[in-house]
Parts: sequence; C-alpha cells; structure tokens
Amino acid sequence: TAPTQTAPTLSAGKSTLTPGTKYYYIVTATNANGETYASLEFEATPTAENGCVNVNWQPMSAATTAINIYRGTESFGENVLVQQVANTGGVSSMIDSGQSQNAPQSPPMYFPSGVPSSAYDQFFHLTNISVNGAAYAGPYDDQGQQSSTISTGNPASATITLGWERPAR
Repeated sequence: TAPTQTAPTLSAGKSTLTPGTKYYYIVTATNANGETYASLEFEATPTAENGCVNVNWQPMSAATTAINIYRGTESFGENVLVQQVANTGGVSSMIDSGQSQNAPQSPPMYFPSGVPSSAYDQFFHLTNISVNGAAYAGPYDDQGQQSSTISTGNPASATITLGWERPAR
C-alpha cells in the first residue's frame, strides 16, 4: 500500500531550498516486494524565515521497511530522492533542508501503463465490456486513452440536451 502523505509544514533552520520556490513532494514505501506507487502529491513554499520543509506521512505497518521521500520543482516532476527513512513504526516525518546525496531518479509511476488503477477500471477494460466499441471507467482514464473532454474546433455555440424517464409505478 502506498503511504498516505499529509500536508507538509515549514520550520526554521539552515536550508539550501530557495525561498519563494514551490517544491512538490511524494512519498513511497518499500517492503520485501519492492517500492509502492507514490502517495498523493503535496507542495510547500519555503520562506526566508522558515526555509525547511517537514514532510509528513501516516505511520506504516511493520511490513514496510522504509519510506522514500521525493522532491521536485514541478507538479508530478519529483525526481530527487531526498532521503530514505527506515520504518520503525513511529517515524512519520522528515525535515528537508535541501540536501540530497542521491542522483536524480524518478519514483514508480502513479498509474503505470497497462495496469488499471482499481477493480472498477479493470472491469471496464475487459474486451467484452463496451458501448458502441468504447469502454469508460471514470471521469478520466489515462490507461484506456479515454477522456471526459469533448472538443471540436472553435464552436460558436453548443446545445446540450438532458433527459430522463420517470420510472413506472
């Protein structure tokens, strides 16, 4: 299971993070099977007074061996493994002061290609489930190349008709 990250906080301290720059964070967990997918992304903007970012997550089970903290300067662009924190069951935060001894690397993809993100999505990706040749699993389904966006050139107007039937009594 991917860790649940909570909103980062700022604190005073010596830091090489640039004040006023937004930094984006995700966390992953490692166990005997490898590394999980990423948590939800959170952002923090250090200030001159509070230059350190406290990255927080919910405590993980004993099966989790470590937590990886990734940072980036673009949304969904976390490419610096800031630190790996051993899971003791009680540690659920890390202070990022801008230091990293790790070469740039990317965390596992949020929804890797070809892997449905839920059982619901998986059902709608079955080859025999479709309506007029199209299957639809959610408001946006990046695995099935399906989108809720309707686009056409530069229309001058659009008409949308909604309808429903009253159930028989």
